[in-house]
Amino acid sequence: MLLDFSKAFDTVSHSVLLDELVSNGSPQHVINWLANYLSDRTQSTATPAGLSPPLSITRSVIQGSGIGPTSFLQIIADLPPLGQDNIYAKYADDLTIACPESTSVAVAAEFDHVCSWAKLNKLTINRTKTKEIVFHRASTKHFVMPTAIDGIDQIDCVKLLGITFNDKLSFLPHVNSILSAVSQRFYLLGQLRRQGLDMRGLGIVFKAIILSKILYACQSFYGFLSQTDIDKFQACLNKAYRFGFTYTPINIHEILEKRDEKLFLQIQNRNHCLNQLLPPERDLHGRSIRQRGHKYQLPLIKFDLHKSSFINRAVFKYI
Repeated sequence: MLLDFSKAFDTVSHSVLLDELVSNGSPQHVINWLANYLSDRTQSTATPAGLSPPLSITRSVIQGSGIGPTSFLQIIADLPPLGQDNIYAKYADDLTIACPESTSVAVAAEFDHVCSWAKLNKLTINRTKTKEIVFHRASTKHFVMPTAIDGIDQIDCVKLLGITFNDKLSFLPHVNSILSAVSQRFYLLGQLRRQGLDMRGLGIVFKAIILSKILYACQSFYGFLSQTDIDKFQACLNKAYRFGFTYTPINIHEILEKRDEKLFLQIQNRNHCLNQLLPPERDLHGRSIRQRGHKYQLPLIKFDLHKSSFINRAVFKYI
């Protein structure tokens, strides 16, 4: 379930935020600084008759500021799942609930739990924009869709943090979405060239609006792509080279492999936010075993989809 908070940053209560900072043990000088920053601010509305009387601002953190997402995370940090097998994935004001088929607490109860928490913290869940997606195997013969929660749409394709996928964990919708956007941006590059933009400038714009579009969060979906999907991306990059938007040919497979390797090296830093997803380290004391490209235990893999996820893919790739 992908939950949407109505005007999340605009409705953050200053008192709730400061109370959370205190309970989380934040340094007092940081709390004082933030309280000073949020205090004694007013707003008025301009009308033909003049300005309305100023009213105190007791809610909101500036959206687009560096402190906005961090402030919201401080508030939502004390929201744990009810079921031990359920997962709450939080990214700024995006909250995703993941529940397995067999769980002690169903997704409906988790949703009610979040709604109660939101009311207590002066936030509102937008039921219209909140969506539920049920994942299942493509070959399941007797699959029965669970009962929908009142007011929440059940959908078969969803976009989460810029990545589109369906209820069978296929990323073909994402591939098609990227190729559609890139096709439009090729036209824009052609227009820029006709206006006199030189090769160097075209290359910069190409990397900014086309190559970056293809590579955005590519580690999350690369392993799930078929060779046909990868060939579609390669054909797109070959077209860019033929049209003169890049100096040299680009091999999509090489770029994706390098992105995988770079991220895998980065997350081995214990301070990296994804480090917790790595499997346990092997016990190498007093043992003579062959060298590997990493120090982690190989996870037990039963299904291809499991192995295709980034962490497992990287662990097996660099042994």
